[in-house]
Amino acid sequence: MLAGARGFIGSPVLAESLESTILVARARHRALLDRALDPAFSVIPIAGAVLTVFGPKGGVGKTTLAANLALSIARQTSAPVALVDADVQFGDVALSMGLDAQRTLGDLLDAITRGETPDVRAYLTRHPAGVDVLAARHRHELTPSADPEAIAAVLRELARSFDFVVVDTPGTYSEAVAGLLPGEPVLVVGQPTAIDPSRAPDGKHILWVQVRVLPSDIRGDAAGSITA
Repeated sequence: MLAGARGFIGSPVLAESLESTILVARARHRALLDRALDPAFSVIPIAGAVLTVFGPKGGVGKTTLAANLALSIARQTSAPVALVDADVQFGDVALSMGLDAQRTLGDLLDAITRGETPDVRAYLTRHPAGVDVLAARHRHELTPSADPEAIAAVLRELARSFDFVVVDTPGTYSEAVAGLLPGEPVLVVGQPTAIDPSRAPDGKHILWVQVRVLPSDIRGDAAGSITA
């Protein structure tokens, strides 16, 4: 039942129990069928699949993989495919695919921030292979981090129109490379004595904390709250 079963028949099987279970299943099936055939019934649209390509750092081929994944899906399925460059600060999907995007994800997010309800499709750039690309601004400038909720809303909207939405995510260190303090702190905690007790006196332990993803030259913060 916990796995999703609507009913069950115990063992040993009793005629009354079997008949009751079958009648209940038949009634439920009839109700679902009537609902599906009702012209007034509003069918909930099925969203497309969102495929996210993630890498812990830059230079691991994440963008190349995302672009080729989108192109391969479009070629092999002939289904509508969108490719989103979610690295607002340093995205280079358009550059790697030879596209000159006139409107970008950054422009779309700016419009949403202003309270507008823009048509997401108007910000897409068509690749000759049939993939629609929502590119990032390919200029390195200090900008606040993109609102995750706004990007999620964009992805949901794209999933209503495309069978597949491939997302190239930003690298972990994009903010640090831009000279920005991270929007959220990243701490690494270790306890070396858990592996090697000899590194501390008997009955004692060592606990170290590292603050990661920090720029060497601080020029601002990703949240846009302070300036250096």
